[in-house]
Amino acid sequence: MLWDNQNLYLLADIKDDHIWGNLKQKDTVIYYNNDFEIFIDPDGDTHNYMEIEINALNTVWDLFLDKPYRNKAIVDNDWDVKGLESAVFYNGTLNDSSDIDFGWILEIAIPWVDLKRGNLSGKIPVNSFWRMNFSRVNWDFDLNDKKYERKKDLNGEYIKEYNWVWSPQGIINMHEPEHWGYVYFADSKNKIKTIEPPNNALFIQDLYNVYLEQIFRKNPDLVSLNHDNKEYVFKKYNTHGMDFWEVKYYNDNRTYRIHFDGRLEVQ
Repeated sequence: MLWDNQNLYLLADIKDDHIWGNLKQKDTVIYYNNDFEIFIDPDGDTHNYMEIEINALNTVWDLFLDKPYRNKAIVDNDWDVKGLESAVFYNGTLNDSSDIDFGWILEIAIPWVDLKRGNLSGKIPVNSFWRMNFSRVNWDFDLNDKKYERKKDLNGEYIKEYNWVWSPQGIINMHEPEHWGYVYFADSKNKIKTIEPPNNALFIQDLYNVYLEQIFRKNPDLVSLNHDNKEYVFKKYNTHGMDFWEVKYYNDNRTYRIHFDGRLEVQ
C-alpha cells in the first residue's frame, strides 16, 4: 500500500495455478469468481464502511454498507468509486486450461474524494489509523468443455470457497468490522520504524465479545470482562427505548459505548 494527496494505492500479488473468471458485469456478485476484496472503515465505528471486490477480469463490485449484515444492514450497490483505476497483469494465461499459471497481479488506485461518504471529514489520515481488511476468495473448479466453473459436490451443490484474509477474522465472515486490522498512514517525515496497533485495540475486541454474547448468543449474564488484569463491567443502559452498553477504560479515561445496532462510540 502507498498513498499520496490524491489516491490510496494497493497492489495484490495473487498466486494461482489457474487464472480464470467469467463475471464481466459491474456490481455483480464478484466473489462467485476468484477475487481480491478491500474493506474500509475510516472511523472504526463498524458502521458506514466500504467494500471493493475485483476479479481477474478486472470487473469491479463496489458497495457501501451502513452497518454489518448481522445488524440488518442497508446495502447500497449503487455507490461507486467513480475515479477508481485498476489494472490486471497475468503471469500466465487467462481462461486457458491447457497450461499451468503463476498468478495475477492487481493494481488499484482509489481517490480519497470517492471515500468521503465513509470519511465525512474528507481528511487524509496522515500519521493515523484506519480500520481495513483484505480478503482473497478462491474456488475449486471443474472444466466444462474446457471452460472453468465452480466445482460442485455429488449433490450438485457448490463446494465452499477458500478465504484468506490479512487480519484474522476468527470466523468466515468479513462483515465483523471489529476484527479488521489497523492501517497506519505514515508520511515521509515519520521516522517510526515499528507500528503498533492503538492501545485500545484489544479492549475494543473484548467489548465486542461481550456485546455479541448479549445480543446474538443470548447470554445476558455475561456483563463483565477481564482486561490487563483489571475487571470491567460493561453495563447495559436504555435511553428512549434503545439499549446500549457502556464502560470507562482505565488506560485512557475515556468512555466506550456500543449501541444496540453495534455502532462504537468513544467519548
